[in-house]
Amino acid sequence: MSKKLIDQHVYDLIQSAYTANVLYALTKARVFDQLLVKPASADALAADLGLDAQALQALLQFAHAIQLLKRDGEVYSVARRAFPLAEKGKSWLRSYLLLWGEQLNPAFAKLPEHLATGANAFELAHGKRIWDWYASDPGQNELFVEYMAGVTNQAHLPVVIEELALHGASRVLAVGGGTGSLACGLVERHAHVRADVYDQPSNSRNAAQKIAARGLSERCAFIGGNIFASVPAGYELYTIKHVLHDWDDANAAAILRCIARAMEPGARLTIVEGLLDRPFEGVEPEPGYLHARNIEQRLWTPGRVRTLPEFEALSAQAGLRIEQVTHSRIFDISYIRCAPKD
Repeated sequence: MSKKLIDQHVYDLIQSAYTANVLYALTKARVFDQLLVKPASADALAADLGLDAQALQALLQFAHAIQLLKRDGEVYSVARRAFPLAEKGKSWLRSYLLLWGEQLNPAFAKLPEHLATGANAFELAHGKRIWDWYASDPGQNELFVEYMAGVTNQAHLPVVIEELALHGASRVLAVGGGTGSLACGLVERHAHVRADVYDQPSNSRNAAQKIAARGLSERCAFIGGNIFASVPAGYELYTIKHVLHDWDDANAAAILRCIARAMEPGARLTIVEGLLDRPFEGVEPEPGYLHARNIEQRLWTPGRVRTLPEFEALSAQAGLRIEQVTHSRIFDISYIRCAPKD
């Protein structure tokens, strides 16, 4: 009887690295964009884009094999499922893939060193911590902002705005709310609500433009400040969405402490984050995706995706207690409702 020498599933997992790198290279070279303009052979496409024809042919054949390209003789065209990887598709998947190839993939090469020492892999790869690196490279920061805006507006916010329970609150503050996407969405959905956004002053101009363009200036405003120093008081509900996972425990607790100090009697805080130990019955995709997000977060930032007991510990340090936890239909979103300790 012959023995199976390898597990095909394990082999496929290893091979998936080739897929990600091929898609990054084709997207970076604007191959999908060019093929949307005009289907072409590898030779013609290479001439148009200034690429090596033989190397391009190999990548095109691979993309065709995984059904991202169609082929008629020697002429390639874009399959529908690859449309998000073209600029015309206006999808966050494209900016994420470019960000992955240029920023995260070099950090993943430092995973063994991260494993051995705990050192931040992004800093090992790029020479600076993430926020310092973005401050020093406007182009890469712009790519990060484009990705964050895309994934937030296209994937997260439509669901969060629908699911987020306000519990009767009429004054809401989105802490670390960027340029106000969540605050604007809540105001548009709830006619009785005023929702302001609190973030670093550098976001002021973009936030003011967004709020004005949506005609929401009477019920929404940007407030500039430092979330590690203080948070404005006077709100019935505070929200903080996908911010704490960027920070280590000491800094995450410091942010929560500032919010707790601002909360008046009866006020509540809803933390919107992924929970590593959430139940996954009937939820797609599988739990492994959330663990992959945790690895990505640990390599990218000083933070991580946390478990509920870890949030309980952070909340206790900040003078808060968790009242209720509900889970979104999106795999990396749960709603953790907190109140000041009695």
